[in-house]
This record gives sequence, structure tokens and C-alpha cells, in this order.
Amino acid sequence: MNQAKSNTHQKSPLVYGKYCLFLFVLGISYLLYFQSVQKKNASLIELQTKLQKLEMQKEKALILQDNLQAKLASLCEPEFIKLTLMEKLGVVPDGQIKVHFR
Repeated sequence: MNQAKSNTHQKSPLVYGKYCLFLFVLGISYLLYFQSVQKKNASLIELQTKLQKLEMQKEKALILQDNLQAKLASLCEPEFIKLTLMEKLGVVPDGQIKVHFR
């Protein structure tokens, strides 16, 4: 019986060492996991910021596109052509008098 008790005491430090090793590995694993989660969150925030900037650029580009399409469509209108000829080239429609100021 004495011998059985002494075997139990001899295994106890070994079991304690295994638990310590297990807790150490578990702690390191937790730290690595926590660090990777922080990096993922930082990357997520960075990507969300980039997405917002790109969406704003897209919105501005769409507004510019609409404006340019409206301008292009107005280039073919007779009223715009008449106005351009009058302002840029100085052409006067029939029945009107051209006046120059010095």
C-alpha cells in the first residue's frame, strides 16, 4: 500500500507539469488569436474607409456623367446652335442689327 501511495506522489509532479504546459499553450493560443482578431478588425475598418471613398468618387463621377450627357444633348438643339453662333462668332440673325461697343 505504501508503494502505491509513493507511485501516486511521483506521478503528481508529472501531471502538474502537463497541466502547466497545457495552460501555457492555451495562453499563447489565446494571445495569437486575439492579435489576429485585432489585425482583422483593423483591416476591416481600412477596407470600409476605402469603400466609402470609392462610393463617393463613383457618385461624383455619375453626376459629372449626367452633366456631360445633358451638355452633349443640348449641342444638337437649334436654340443652342443659334446662341453659340451669336456669342462666339458674332453672327446676327436676319432682321436684327449688330451693335459694337468700343
